Amino acid sequence: MSNLHRIQWIDAALRDNRFPNCTSIAAEFGISPRQAARDVEYLKYSLGAPVEYSFGKRGYYYSENTFILPAYFIGEEERDALLYLADRYRSAGGDATVGLASFFDKLRAGGSEAGRPPASGVPVYHLKAGQVKIYGLMKEAAAARRKVRIAYRDVGNRKSGRVIRPYVVFIKDKADYVHAYCETRNAERDFRLDRIAEPELLNERFEVPASFDPRLYTADFRFDFRLPYRVLVALDSPPPPECPLSLIPAGDGVYEVEFSSSLELFRKLVSVSSGFTVVHPLWLRRKCREFFAGIAEKNG
Repeated sequence: MSNLHRIQWIDAALRDNRFPNCTSIAAEFGISPRQAARDVEYLKYSLGAPVEYSFGKRGYYYSENTFILPAYFIGEEERDALLYLADRYRSAGGDATVGLASFFDKLRAGGSEAGRPPASGVPVYHLKAGQVKIYGLMKEAAAARRKVRIAYRDVGNRKSGRVIRPYVVFIKDKADYVHAYCETRNAERDFRLDRIAEPELLNERFEVPASFDPRLYTADFRFDFRLPYRVLVALDSPPPPECPLSLIPAGDGVYEVEFSSSLELFRKLVSVSSGFTVVHPLWLRRKCREFFAGIAEKNG
């Protein structure tokens, strides 16, 4: 049963002065007392309900009767899904996807901004309940620095039990991972979340080593696995001592340069304060001609 029904039941019990507590809520719905406590916290802190605890009655009650449960609210399952979607779209980059990430963040936080998100130019993610649950649990474990016991299936389809210390959850190549210290292997590992089963959040805590750099796993970080291109460029005059390019002389005023971005290469060549000619490859010479022709046309 979703926590929407549980919240409605708790609200009714509070209004009837039945003084429900975490034990009675857990027994009613067959959930853990910890989950029941989270439902009460959501009702109090996220929905702003005047929930107080009576030590004499050993249960919760409303301190005032003016509170009205919203007709619709985002429950825990929906919040987990919104957290997952926000992280997914944020990692994809681009104005549209970053906008969607902000949109889902506001919904998860209970904001009222609810315009229709862009329908084109962004990826579509099909969520699975188990996938979202594991993602949320790993995020919680990483934030609280709590160990997790998992069953893990490796690339060879071999299943083994592990206890891990989640450092950070990240997305790479459209797959979800957690970077963690594996106590079974005594080493740091990247675990794909879709290969994790039966995760159990433990009460054991851990410390992240000072040598760990979380910036390597943020959405803003990008590994560039491309091999650099090489270009032959002829300069009309010798390059200055503070040249922004690493030039390797190839004879007769021609230099070899490595580059990854053609536009960045063109900008640096302009700053050399010398006329230049792209000798090779021909595709880059054409691109250079088109680039500067476009600039000349805008400034003609």
